[in-house]
Amino acid sequence: MRSLPSSTHSSYTHFFGHSFRSFFLLNEFTAPGYFLSILSALTIGLLATYFKDRRRAKAGGPKSKKRASVEQVAATKTFLGISTHTACILGCMYLNIVVKGVISCFETLGVQVAQESFGLTPAYAGTVVAICGIIGVAELLMMGFITRHMSDIHMIISGMMVLIVGLSGLVGLNDTADNAAWRYIFTIFMVYGIGYSLAQGAVLGMFSKVVGRVPQGELMGWFSVVGAASRVVYPLLSGYIVYYESIGLLCIILIGTMVASIVYVLANRKEFSHLSL
Repeated sequence: MRSLPSSTHSSYTHFFGHSFRSFFLLNEFTAPGYFLSILSALTIGLLATYFKDRRRAKAGGPKSKKRASVEQVAATKTFLGISTHTACILGCMYLNIVVKGVISCFETLGVQVAQESFGLTPAYAGTVVAICGIIGVAELLMMGFITRHMSDIHMIISGMMVLIVGLSGLVGLNDTADNAAWRYIFTIFMVYGIGYSLAQGAVLGMFSKVVGRVPQGELMGWFSVVGAASRVVYPLLSGYIVYYESIGLLCIILIGTMVASIVYVLANRKEFSHLSL
């Protein structure tokens, strides 16, 4: 068996060595990927070792009056010809689309808006988003305390109202980059720090309650699918709107969807409240 020439061997060594170093290159672009990969590995380890499946108790015995009342309301038909239970599930998915659509627009255009409309550097904008994101995580950790004082309906409406206030901060910007930086900080704080966490957490909680005490894996999967679809469609549409018009028009459209969602929740609050008992 002939051995490879030294020049060929060195070429292979150089190619694979360079590829290996390029794959594990650490910079501002690859660091988030490595960080999320480590977190994913830790999550898999916790799921495999610490968390255990919950054993379901077999249903038995007479139903309580509250459960019977909930099932009676859930079985009633709406004007669409579907049950109230199905309508409320679809309604929660709609709210999921709207709330995740707003945050996906900011994830797509946040840095661009910071640079072009406020003259901020990407590092400055990223720091603002990171700090407000930490505040949002802290709000999620306090969700148990919040739910003792507010219902899911109140949290959804309050979260959407905060989103509306935050979005209004980007309406009427000048075409130049001399807009006041506080408007960007205010908007990011209201959207990332308060509104999104409050509304999205409440929507997810209400959806789980409306589904009821049944296996929720399939419906939770569809809930995630529509949310993921929203995070694809909204950024595409927002990019076209901002490119051909302005960020102000995009915010006005998003405010309109928020207002329509609040009206929808208020109009159906009795059904949502009854089925989420």
